[in-house]
Amino acid sequence: MAYKQNQLLKAFHKAAHEVDVSLEKLALAFKACIDAGLDMSMHCEPSLAFRLSRIASGKLYAPTKLGLMLLEDRVVEALSTMTKAEQITLWEQGVKVVRREKTITIKPIDLRASEAYRVIDTTNGKGRVISVEEQMERAAPLPTPQKRDHIIATRFSYEEYKEILDYARREGKAPQDFVAGLVRAYLNPAAGAKKTKARATSLNT
Repeated sequence: MAYKQNQLLKAFHKAAHEVDVSLEKLALAFKACIDAGLDMSMHCEPSLAFRLSRIASGKLYAPTKLGLMLLEDRVVEALSTMTKAEQITLWEQGVKVVRREKTITIKPIDLRASEAYRVIDTTNGKGRVISVEEQMERAAPLPTPQKRDHIIATRFSYEEYKEILDYARREGKAPQDFVAGLVRAYLNPAAGAKKTKARATSLNT
């Protein structure tokens, strides 16, 4: 280990053991080690490393190390799509959540993983707190679909669409048929595996 790397690692361990150290200081010490090429897997738990990397990039805020570690991973991901100012407001004022048809106000550490994306909308990578009314709408059971074919519109990025077109051309299929086939194989993997095996057998005979 080079001298500089050793010094950076010492600085990280020192910050990690300081009682009143700011999370920003700890996160920047962690990032400095990563940038210097150090493998931090032996010095930092994966869950903490995940959170520190978000703080170092300016995407995540938490008032204390304990509060940071109590956050569910999904909540960390959802919060990371909001501005720092918005996250501070949630920590100070709480967020309204609908549980069992009742509205309560809780801090981010009390958000369940299953509630993360029901309370924070991350569409287009920009988070926003969802109103109580909209939460209730999202929590309502979906109507039973009619027994007929249904059309579902899905939006893909330009790069994703190009890749889908490429694979569809290789298979000799229309893009929509290729995507539908992937979904059907996912919903019924046994049938998909059987079809793949049959196709492989036909190619070998």
